[in-house]
Amino acid sequence: MRNHQKCSQCEVHVTQDNEQYKQYVQTLEFLFPTVAHKDVSGQSPGSIANDSHVVITTLSGESVKLAYNPNQTILSLKDIVEQQLKTPSNKQSLLYNEVELKVL
Repeated sequence: MRNHQKCSQCEVHVTQDNEQYKQYVQTLEFLFPTVAHKDVSGQSPGSIANDSHVVITTLSGESVKLAYNPNQTILSLKDIVEQQLKTPSNKQSLLYNEVELKVL
């Protein structure tokens, strides 16, 4: 849309001040936040910043933004999702890059 000022699916002219477009951009930015990289002494280049988050989204569209913890287990993440989104952990399938995260 930004390059051609039209919808990529239906070719309708769209401007950046269009309310529906702004809502879609806001939703995408929430669901897919930019991960910041910091060059701080003691941190290897390209390491994930302390303020990084994981966004969990259900098929119904509900979502929750959680602090990223590289040491967290899948089971503990599922427990948090169950508390936050009321989805039983045995009914959850956590996907990352289209691959299901499984308990080993």
